[in-house]
Amino acid sequence: MIPKAIREKYSCKRRKDFVTGFAIIFFLLVVCFEIYVVLWMPVQIRKRNMLEVHTAKDELIRRFDNLRYRCFKLYYTRKDSAKGEVELTVRVLDMYAIYLRNNVDLLNINELIELKRTFGRFEALAVDWEKGKYCFNSKDFDLAPALTALEEKNHL
Repeated sequence: MIPKAIREKYSCKRRKDFVTGFAIIFFLLVVCFEIYVVLWMPVQIRKRNMLEVHTAKDELIRRFDNLRYRCFKLYYTRKDSAKGEVELTVRVLDMYAIYLRNNVDLLNINELIELKRTFGRFEALAVDWEKGKYCFNSKDFDLAPALTALEEKNHL
């Protein structure tokens, strides 16, 4: 404890007025705000990362559902040989749907990015299919003239 004589000799002789009270309150507010920021920022950063992953998952699921809808629509409207190409993709997307349904909560951001790239390739295929461009183009040809020529040659 500081002796009374030293305290009276060296202490600041200020009255307690509005400015002094404001300075003390302002100082305490600044200290409390600094403590709040120090404790709050790490929590918000973690929360933001969680929100980014959650948003990426929601966007991936929405994009995937849209892709499946487009491919199903193409599959049910096609009648020619291109239907097999679309059917193969629809079946692969069905397997992806089962995988996503079971494991979407376990995926990390890198796996989400890889799935987004994969679905982007399928979307490019769907766009080409909607334009009528297929990977496998089959030419229809008439076998009747060839068969008649063989029958005439072999006297059938």
